[in-house]
Amino acid sequence: MWDDITKQFLQNTDAGLLTAAIKSIIHLSSEPLLSKVSDTKLAELDETVFSSLRDAINGEEVFSMVLDEDQLATIQAILLRVSLLIKSRDITAIMDDDEGGQSTGWEIICAFVERGEVGYREEAKAR
Repeated sequence: MWDDITKQFLQNTDAGLLTAAIKSIIHLSSEPLLSKVSDTKLAELDETVFSSLRDAINGEEVFSMVLDEDQLATIQAILLRVSLLIKSRDITAIMDDDEGGQSTGWEIICAFVERGEVGYREEAKAR
């Protein structure tokens, strides 16, 4: 079940489906008999989400990136996933991880917040 739910969480962009998936993930992770499996699966999920965020910006300066529609949709979905993860539990450690000298999740998200202050209409969902 873990793998199926995680796959849905990582591949879909519909807010309702992502919300249902995170609720299922929270439910699975609260089961004491699955604690070892849950810890491993949650760590893998966190790593995958933040790796996808780093991959989406591909080392570019967030504030000056030119985003096409596909890139924008990808980033919006990733930021929604991050938002749901943040609401589900403490993910401070993974947010602070620089993964070998790259930008941390916090730095990338803050850069998108700064970019949002510019007010690009097409990027309203990302804000």
